[in-house]
Amino acid sequence: MTFVSVSSLRKVIQPYTFADGTRLPEGTLLATAAQARHFDDNIYTSAHIFDGFRYFEMHNQRYGDDPTMSSGMQFQLVSTSANFLAWGYGRHACSGRFFAAAVMKIMLAHTVLHYDVRFEDGVRPKDIVIGTNNLPNPNATILFRRRRPWYI
Repeated sequence: MTFVSVSSLRKVIQPYTFADGTRLPEGTLLATAAQARHFDDNIYTSAHIFDGFRYFEMHNQRYGDDPTMSSGMQFQLVSTSANFLAWGYGRHACSGRFFAAAVMKIMLAHTVLHYDVRFEDGVRPKDIVIGTNNLPNPNATILFRRRRPWYI
């Protein structure tokens, strides 16, 4: 069985007809197949392989070393597009994404600076599926060890 994670769940509150004639009756549930989009090799090179520099490289391929494009928003964490749906898209995009991104960056920076972190057996546990959500395993054991401050 193949699982597809979805996001942006919406319910049609009044009948709607698209320009191509497709009709959506009232009560129809719609969702975006975000995971399918994020793992599409036609959009992202080696999409199924983690690459912490993916968006940095995409920015460099598009803009090179052009200093006027150093803050190009297209590849920023808070950017929305039809290819990156983590924050939603269009007028319904998450309005709190800027705050959420800042908090995540602060937490990550604090953790990296002050702790050594690893999974108990050194391998990331498989995700679990609940409804239409693909989530990290809540039973995973993550080990944190506080680092000794550099000034001691």
